[in-house]
Amino acid sequence: MSYIATITDVTQPDGMPLWESPEQPTAKSAYDLAEHHIHRSQPDDVIAPIDGWGEYGVWSHADGGRSTRVATLTITTTDDSPAQPSDPRAPTEDDQAREP
Repeated sequence: MSYIATITDVTQPDGMPLWESPEQPTAKSAYDLAEHHIHRSQPDDVIAPIDGWGEYGVWSHADGGRSTRVATLTITTTDDSPAQPSDPRAPTEDDQAREP
């Protein structure tokens, strides 16, 4: 089983991905690649878990300090395996405090 991280525009969730990782051996490595990409291009953006496994909101603070959700990060498997891996980044108290 391998994993892919995909970043999509929040206003066009069914559109072409803004970015997609190559296949990775673990969900964590796919997440880490996406996190690195986001923080390299937008250092102040925050990634926060959304309901369900493997889905995260990407929040920007560019509009005068207001939080705006700008993208969705999704971690998916590349096969039809019924087993769901553990979340690569379980929410912490810090995440909940930063959540907009």
